[in-house]
Amino acid sequence: MTVEVADSDLTGLAEAAVRMVSTTEPAGRTIPLYETTRRGVFRGTVSLVGSNTPRAEGELRVRSGDVIRAEYEDLSRSCILTATGRVETIPPVISQVISEPEYLSATVRWTTSSRRTRSWSSANRRCSGAPRMPHC
Repeated sequence: MTVEVADSDLTGLAEAAVRMVSTTEPAGRTIPLYETTRRGVFRGTVSLVGSNTPRAEGELRVRSGDVIRAEYEDLSRSCILTATGRVETIPPVISQVISEPEYLSATVRWTTSSRRTRSWSSANRRCSGAPRMPHC
């Protein structure tokens, strides 16, 4: 999982950090973030691994349904900023796929067991080769 923080107060510093916690691993992990080519923007990664996996550097143990939280301490504002998400390990069931090709575009619709994106259209997009599906 990629974690990104933008903090203009840290422009030019090589590194920042976030604290990642999960329901399974409430003690969490400190994840280093490194400044990108965009000054003041820091990025790092943490691997989400199964709850029965031994603790290892750069990994956060989770299980399906866990809430994960990233905490960033913004010193200039004297506050901790948080972002949360839920772990889903059960893939959705996709059915009733319908494609509607046009001369210069196409629309694909489907039914899914989750609330994710349920259609995609190539209209108003320039494609070279096969179109890429949007990340949901």
